[in-house]
Amino acid sequence: MVEFLLEVADDQSEDLTVEKVGAAVRALLVDAPPGEPLDDVTAALVGLATRACGTTLDLEGTREHIGRVLDAGGSGEQIEEMMVLISGIGIHGLIGTASVVARALREHGHPAVGDTLTPEQEVVWERLGGGDAREARVARVSPDFLPNLVRLVPEPMVKAVLDFRAAPWFSETLTPLQMEFIGIAVDTMPSHRFMPTLRMHVGRALDLGAGRRQIEDVLSISAAAPQHRGLW
Repeated sequence: MVEFLLEVADDQSEDLTVEKVGAAVRALLVDAPPGEPLDDVTAALVGLATRACGTTLDLEGTREHIGRVLDAGGSGEQIEEMMVLISGIGIHGLIGTASVVARALREHGHPAVGDTLTPEQEVVWERLGGGDAREARVARVSPDFLPNLVRLVPEPMVKAVLDFRAAPWFSETLTPLQMEFIGIAVDTMPSHRFMPTLRMHVGRALDLGAGRRQIEDVLSISAAAPQHRGLW
């Protein structure tokens, strides 16, 4: 299994440009095999993801790339399951701000945000995902993400957030590797640069057999995505 240093997701000490993101990803690929290029369907799905994602919302580009997916032999089911997958980008707001929220509440003496969970909160933690491998990976980059939820919001809301995060990974038409490529693309495009989860997607893609050429193709497609223009 590929293990990368997963830094806590609250660093904005310098601007993270598309070029810097690309260089950081390429540094992770030094030992990866060259591999083959992306197949046409996957390349089209990656392009569509970067146009349809909520931080881009390029409707003209979305229509164009839907056509590319279908022309390449992709299906409507793949398109819709990909749309569900990229809708999870909103969770990055919770991940990225979790430590900021926890520190601010502690500084203001908020009684619910202690150093440890209460016994009752520990029960909720274990029941809703504290021991889940997927949540453990997120905890490495945002240790306050799940504890904040458990401490501060009702249990049904915690469950809803975790269920929403998990739902796309039950895809029946996208392969696990396609989903990781889409995750890499969304985390490197001009309108959304998010290294903490990007490192996880790159590591899992390599574990699934991705080669350097495929990930380079994803970076090229993602870098060409437009900025958000707004939506009337």
